[in-house]
Amino acid sequence: MAHRKPARMRLPPGYARLKDNLGQIIRAHRLAGTGTDGPLPPKLFAHRVGISRVTLSRIEHDRAWPRSETLEAIIDIFGIDWSDVAEPGVTRSPPRRIPSSSNCE
Repeated sequence: MAHRKPARMRLPPGYARLKDNLGQIIRAHRLAGTGTDGPLPPKLFAHRVGISRVTLSRIEHDRAWPRSETLEAIIDIFGIDWSDVAEPGVTRSPPRRIPSSSNCE
């Protein structure tokens, strides 16, 4: 199996990295029908997420990491939490600055 480079993604506060078996987690939720009316075929699930079936296969077989927007769509569809897909901890990079409300007028 080809090894993936570590994922480079901003995670919510309190999470350090994505779980190594993320693809297997996604596949298990898809086959169990978590948050849906039942198991979803790969083509239908990929369409709902906004990716190709081939990309879904690469993600589920741990050959690729999902993009942040893809992972957020998956989390929303399944109705799961970040704790299901990411390891708790502190990231090494500083958090992004959020503009103050006075800059948004």
